[in-house]
Amino acid sequence: MTLDLPVTDQPPAPRRRARRIWTTVAVVVVVLTALFVVSYIANQDRWAGKGQPVAAPTLAGTPAPTWKPPNMFTHPDPLKQIRYDLESRVLSSARVARATSSTCDRSDYKGNVPATFTCTVSYDTLKVVYQVVARPKGDRLFEYEATAPQTVVTRAGLLALVWEKYGPSSPRQGTDLRCEEFPEMALVDVHKKLPQVCYAKVSQDRRTRKITIAPSDTAAPYLAEESQK
Repeated sequence: MTLDLPVTDQPPAPRRRARRIWTTVAVVVVVLTALFVVSYIANQDRWAGKGQPVAAPTLAGTPAPTWKPPNMFTHPDPLKQIRYDLESRVLSSARVARATSSTCDRSDYKGNVPATFTCTVSYDTLKVVYQVVARPKGDRLFEYEATAPQTVVTRAGLLALVWEKYGPSSPRQGTDLRCEEFPEMALVDVHKKLPQVCYAKVSQDRRTRKITIAPSDTAAPYLAEESQK
């Protein structure tokens, strides 16, 4: 007599274990790839190597007008004082000594009455036109405000300014300082960023920062930093 025993199917356990192992490996690969991509994007330096290297400048300090105004207490001359100050502003922006002069369309102003007039500073072949609002302020004293829509910048002056603020011996201790090509000399809008920018690594930052430049009608151009997002 033969007994027919029931047949039971054995599950392919090794195959299931193999599938589980490959699934785990795939998940690990995906996670590691994602971490690598995130790390690469986070550390990518999109501004590295842009612009041209900036060398140490030969300019020293800021030039001043070649003439001096009379003493404002012993020989007051408000118009000459204004002209001297405005020439100094333009030279502070340009930072390069070139032929500079000035004239005002109110040649008889003595500072004893309010007045509004224009003064023009000539720097080489360029002209900066200031609108001046002046008024008396006590005995032999006066005050004034002057604004100009444009001023002068020079390539040598801008590179010297950037080196002063971001060079290796500056407070920012910048490295790999680079700038785009500036014009040798130009009349530019004030309080508006120049289209050319500079780049530097500062304060142990692994990624390069962008340096923007905005000229001023009262002093040297202003510099500002932009970090990579």
